[in-house]
Amino acid sequence: PPARDRRVVVLYEARRRGKSAALAEILDRGGGDYFVLLNGDAEAAPGAVANLVEVARSLPRRPCGVMGRPIPSMDRIDVYTTALEILWAYHHRFHEIVLSSDRAPHLSDELLLLSAAEHPHLPSGIVNDGAYLAFSIHERSGSLGYAPTAYVRVAIPRTWIDHLRQRRRILWGHLQARETFGQAPGTFAVYAAHHPAWALRLMREEASSRRLGFRATLLLVAGELLAATAATCDRGLGRHSHEVWRRVALSPQ
Repeated sequence: PPARDRRVVVLYEARRRGKSAALAEILDRGGGDYFVLLNGDAEAAPGAVANLVEVARSLPRRPCGVMGRPIPSMDRIDVYTTALEILWAYHHRFHEIVLSSDRAPHLSDELLLLSAAEHPHLPSGIVNDGAYLAFSIHERSGSLGYAPTAYVRVAIPRTWIDHLRQRRRILWGHLQARETFGQAPGTFAVYAAHHPAWALRLMREEASSRRLGFRATLLLVAGELLAATAATCDRGLGRHSHEVWRRVALSPQ
């Protein structure tokens, strides 16, 4: 058998406890200057980690967190996939103007760098670990950053129904973070509610730049409303099954 690389440590869970519990075990081990977290359904582009480190070194305070830029990996072009492409475009443009100025407590966890020194503790049962870590860093007067050239390709749910299930869980996690910290995470939707003219202009730009853009935008907005309604009902009923992620089918990358 090939020799074991002692630099690699594999942690095995006999029972799934949720992503936040697994991340907490990794973070509590310490070591090095930074942690770099990459989701299992994501693939970092060459040079992405170096870009994260470069931004982290420019931030004025510790602890710090720096997120990369997710790019959806699509095997076809239709109304549904165009809707997801637009969703991630909103995600990028929101973080580009807000997170880079350190004004919004939110981090996306597809590709995420955390400073090892003074990193926040992550309890189990947290659904949106990126939002929770961002709030924790913000409360400690740390720095948040965005590296828009740190590209990370992410697999998308295979169907619109799978997408709704994923968004339902994510929005449930946003409600969880709001109840924990007394403030909603920084998101495009929250920012758009306070800056509607900016949001409408951006939505028009993104829709008009794509062949199926306007139909896709309608589908995207309808999906967000459905997912938000379901997440609010789940939270009101005290449903905690979202803490351990139910896997959804992903499109080929």
